[in-house]
Amino acid sequence: MNLEKYEFSEREVPNKNLITYYFESVGTKGTIKKGVYFQPKKNGFEYNMALGDVDILTDIPNFTTYSNNNDLTKVMATVFGIAIDFFKQ
Repeated sequence: MNLEKYEFSEREVPNKNLITYYFESVGTKGTIKKGVYFQPKKNGFEYNMALGDVDILTDIPNFTTYSNNNDLTKVMATVFGIAIDFFKQ
C-alpha cells in the first residue's frame, strides 16, 4: 500500500538525548506543526516514540492535544514513514 505522506525533517537534540522529526499537518484547521520524538531507554536497545503537536513559538511539544485536522491517514502514513527512516539508521 502506497499512502500519501507529508515531507519531514530530522533534528538531534544531544542534551536531551532525543531524535526529533518534524512535519506539518495541513487540513481543515490550517497548518499544524507536528513532532515525532525518539528517546532511547536505559538499556540502549529500545526506544520510546511519541507524536505531538509543536508550539510554534516555544518549540515545545504537547502530547495531550487532539488537533483533529481531518488528515489522520496522511499523518499516520507520515509517522510510519518516519519510523522506517529512523530504524534504517
